[in-house]
Parts: sequence; structure tokens; C-alpha cells
Amino acid sequence: MADIDYNLLPVFEALYEERGVGRAAVRLGLTQSAVSQSLGRLRHSLNDQLFLRSARGVVPTARAQELAPLVRETLARWRDACRPDSFDAVGSRREFRIVVGNYVGEMLLPDIIAKIQSESDTIRLRIWNMNSHVGEWLESGMVDVAIGSFEEVPRRVKAQPLFHHRYVWVVRRGHELATSLHSLDQVLAQPRVELDAGEGPVTNRGFWQSGGLRRRAVADVQAMLSGQAVGDHQSVIRFSLHQWRVVLEIVGKSDLFAFLPERIAATHSATYGVTVLDQFEPIPSSSLSMIWDDTQTNEPGNRWLRGLIARSVAGRTDT
Repeated sequence: MADIDYNLLPVFEALYEERGVGRAAVRLGLTQSAVSQSLGRLRHSLNDQLFLRSARGVVPTARAQELAPLVRETLARWRDACRPDSFDAVGSRREFRIVVGNYVGEMLLPDIIAKIQSESDTIRLRIWNMNSHVGEWLESGMVDVAIGSFEEVPRRVKAQPLFHHRYVWVVRRGHELATSLHSLDQVLAQPRVELDAGEGPVTNRGFWQSGGLRRRAVADVQAMLSGQAVGDHQSVIRFSLHQWRVVLEIVGKSDLFAFLPERIAATHSATYGVTVLDQFEPIPSSSLSMIWDDTQTNEPGNRWLRGLIARSVAGRTDT
């Protein structure tokens, strides 16, 4: 990269993150023609196509993927050196990007958005759904923070606990077994519907766990969720899906059991005709955390966003 025009690096960054010439142009405040010309110069300087056309825009080549972390780190260091130490939310037109799952999003986003609106009329917010690419998105700078339950995080990712989930057993109101079951073994022997992460096979499940469904403080629950035998019984998962409202509707119209966040059960039990098995104490799950890439720890805007999220959920518990 000895003879490259470093003014082209923001174009590379925008193309890599936006995956489209038009979207990159809007982000940079340039015309599509200017972005295309800059891409041509990048291709010539680096002797690689860098970005190939696709049905949805452009996709980076292997060379572009190799260069992306270096370009991002170079630009981040330069911007950190040039920007003020504080972030002025009033009048800022910055777009922040948060990754969050459906359930957690419904629970937290109204308060977060209300807080943003109280501090700025111009800041924009884009929400991305949780999936297995969240680590890559944070590292590449495509998103600012992610909120969810994470069993462990890579070294460059920082985490701040927000609050804890608790889970309860739920059945249809009037279920004939609702009051007669008194041991976890008995419950685990019943057919159930599972609230799953909803992302299919995930290669790095140790990093992200949407909703915390894979981590429990009780060994029997861990065995249940992995489908192992518990006592003399075998957990029977009839259906597995990630829409919690659908899970509640299924439970309300069948004899299936479900293991759900206590907040969902408490808020929506009347709507869906379900009841909590009160003879079982709520089971604590892993904590809900906010994570971000360490390179953004002292970036004023990211720091402002993290503080706003923390204030939005202060004092909240999943009860």
C-alpha cells in the first residue's frame, strides 16, 4: 500500500460496511460516480477487484476481507486523534447501530429510543437482529454495540452486565397437571415447546447465546436443554422455534410445557391463556450484557451510546 492515496480509505471502509455503491455514496456524501471512480483507483493501486457485483450490491473479495481490519484500525486511530474528547448529541446526525434479539429488543428498545429522543432530535438508530456474525460486525465497525446473553467473548470485545434474566415453567391455564407436578423430573418428562435462539447451526456458540437459553445455574435444567436424560425421564422437545409470541400461543392452545423468561410470562399470561407453575422457583439465567469492540471503548460517540443504554435499563430486573 506504499503508493495508495490514503484519501481512498474511507471509500473502502464505506463499501465494505455498506455492501453497495449507492449506500456508500450516501454515507460519504458523494455521487455514485465518484465512489465508482475511487474504487477503480483502489483496484489499480492494490491490483485486486476488491468488491464484486452481486444481486444485493457488492461483496468483498478475499483481499478486501484481509485488508478491512487494517483499514478500519488506521481510520479509527486517525479519527480518535482528530475528534474532540466529548460527544455532542444535540444536532449530531450520526447513525448508531445496535444488535439485539427480538425478545430483548422488545423489552429494552422503547426505553432506549425514548432516551435518545430526549437528548437529540437528529441522531438515527438502526437495529440489527442477533446472529452468529455479531463478533465480526463489532470487529469490523459495522455495528456499535450488541445486547444479549454471552457466555464468553473474544479478547478484543468488552462487556458490561446490565441485569439478569429469570426463567419459569409455563402451561395452558386449566392444564390438568398444572398443580400436580412437584419435581423437576416430572416436568421434564412432559412434551414441550422450546424457545430457541432462532439462528440455526452456530459455529461459535460459546461467544453468543441469544436469551441465555443455553446457560443455567441448575444442572437438571442444563441437561434438559441439551436433550439428555434427567433422572428416569427424557426431555421431549416437540417443537423448537424462536418467536416467543408463537411459543405462548402454542402453549395456550395445547398441553405442551414451555420454559420462558419470567417477564414474558408475567406480562402476557392473560393474553395467551397461560399460567406459571408457581410451585417451582424462578431459575436465574446468565446476565444480559452490552458488548462492544475494545477499539471503540474511548470513542466519544460509542461511549455516549453505552452510557445512554446503561441509564435506560438502570434498576431493571427480569421479574
